[in-house]
Amino acid sequence: MNNLFLFRRVFFSITILGCLLASLVTTKLVAQPKDHILYACVINNKSFVVGADNPRTGLFYTTDNGKAWHHMGWTNGRPFGIAVDTTTHPTTIYLAEGNGVHKSMDGGKTWAIKTGWEITEVQKITIDSRSPNILYIATPYGVWKSTDGGERWVKKNKGLREVQDTFITSVVVDRLRPSRVLISTENGIFESTDGGDSWRSLALQGKAIRRLVESPMSSSVLLAGTEEDGVFLSVDGGKTWLERNNGLKNKTIYALAVAPNNPQTFYVGGFKSGVYKSTDEGKTWKNFSQGLTNLDVHAIAVSPSDSRVVYVGTIGGGVFRSDDGGGTWKHIGLESCLVWDLKLY
Repeated sequence: MNNLFLFRRVFFSITILGCLLASLVTTKLVAQPKDHILYACVINNKSFVVGADNPRTGLFYTTDNGKAWHHMGWTNGRPFGIAVDTTTHPTTIYLAEGNGVHKSMDGGKTWAIKTGWEITEVQKITIDSRSPNILYIATPYGVWKSTDGGERWVKKNKGLREVQDTFITSVVVDRLRPSRVLISTENGIFESTDGGDSWRSLALQGKAIRRLVESPMSSSVLLAGTEEDGVFLSVDGGKTWLERNNGLKNKTIYALAVAPNNPQTFYVGGFKSGVYKSTDEGKTWKNFSQGLTNLDVHAIAVSPSDSRVVYVGTIGGGVFRSDDGGGTWKHIGLESCLVWDLKLY
């Protein structure tokens, strides 16, 4: 009986230990999901060969961290931005192109232009996260809005009086209040509280804003990158702004990102700047460009599952990846390409 009792205790202990180990492995797998697709918008490719066909531009993607890149959509497109509706199956993809908005409803297999002759030079496209059929596009001629997934578009410029007001570079839809929309322009930041029906000047008037982003952790935290004036931060949804340039030697900023799992960590890049990183909400910046063979940065994307993994798109140098939070960089493809935008989905 004693031997049988001892055997049962040992067997029970091993079973419990096995369950705990399985639980730990499962938790680790769930806590660290892999990124699926990295999209790159390529508007120029310098790898010309005399007598050969023009090198492909347009939308490229990789599912293996750059080991292989695949082309999607039109052969010689000029996409300035991308937005993906992941609530659909297959995914719906929108491209902000030089000749309008392109849409694919089958994950990129087939495409259609969803705008007319009056809409050109689309810079960015933004999806309302609560209502994916509501879209906004930024153009040099103002803001356009669609409420039916891009089938019909309405110009929304009421309150944008100056030419500089209507040169739009970014559109941000407040995740908590979708009727509140912010735009970055050549003349500062404007706000709408009625879904784009009217606009008023909000902040940084007179400054050319190249990029406006919302923190993935809080809709109250916004970062703005400017032409020659550096970086500005708002922690109250855009009501007040603080200049955050301590340590920045290059102050023309085209790309900004907030680490999804660490809201105090920011990345920025721009003209001849390489990558700058801050771990104290922009109070101080340090240059993190070791391994970057091209310092003209136009796009930054941080992995939503691991903030140490960062991607950079450059002007004429392709895409780079860092696995240590920007400490070192490795080229992962699209050599000589001008990468205007990068998105992870």
